[in-house]
Amino acid sequence: MIHRTESEENMLQVVVSWALDEEPEAVAVLLAGSRARGEAQNFSDVDITTVTIQTPKCSYRTLFLENDHNQLTHISMGAQSLQDWQMEHEQPADWSMFLPAEEHYRVLWVRPNYEYLFYYGKINHPAPGMEVEDFLEYVSKAKNAWLHRDDIGVRWSAMEAAKYLPGILKPLNPEIAAKNKMDALKLALSLPVTPENYQNDMMICLGLIPVDDTRKIMEALLRLALGAIKMIKDKALEFSELIGQPYIPEYIYNGTVERYLLQGIDDLGITVVK
Repeated sequence: MIHRTESEENMLQVVVSWALDEEPEAVAVLLAGSRARGEAQNFSDVDITTVTIQTPKCSYRTLFLENDHNQLTHISMGAQSLQDWQMEHEQPADWSMFLPAEEHYRVLWVRPNYEYLFYYGKINHPAPGMEVEDFLEYVSKAKNAWLHRDDIGVRWSAMEAAKYLPGILKPLNPEIAAKNKMDALKLALSLPVTPENYQNDMMICLGLIPVDDTRKIMEALLRLALGAIKMIKDKALEFSELIGQPYIPEYIYNGTVERYLLQGIDDLGITVVK
């Protein structure tokens, strides 16, 4: 079904009515995303979160609205219980590139006596831990893929490994919260304290710079990995709580992780500054 609307405010009224019809136990209907931040563009969709007293009937719904100019707007409505919505505030955002994040919202409707829960207008997400072990696993997957001439495996593993690097370098850099996925990527690429050639190597590993030869991807990944580990090496024991896993801080500090990253590089025919 396509609903017709005349203006943005009229559109939001239609969305609220739709949300309340779909979730009668709603306590709030929130506008999120670019429209809540005042950054919406021509093709921006409308992100809605409906908060319910108990478990919602459906977690996600889609609606298309049509204006007087026959233009369609995509409405994406997520729904979650009040308990889950409140618990989400304590969790890292899964899109934040291992940085802290903040999500703005605008209250479109709230049930009486629940206003105090939604007055703030922003959710602050903590940064995840440094996740060094997962990072090392993806570097190893990339090396195995290279060994077996699996170009797709190299590209995928390097991309996944690169996503962890901002988190590993996080303790060395100022804390800045990301507001959305693109903002997280830009912040991750522009960290001030990083290994040499960091931004270019990150863009290669993330697939943002076209590279035909996967050797260049492997070299970029290993430069990043060795550079990041060397940068946190002297303070690894101080970062134990952020690393969050036993033994790894000591392995970084005493050079074991660096040795592990270098293991087999000569046999693989990869050139990297040691």
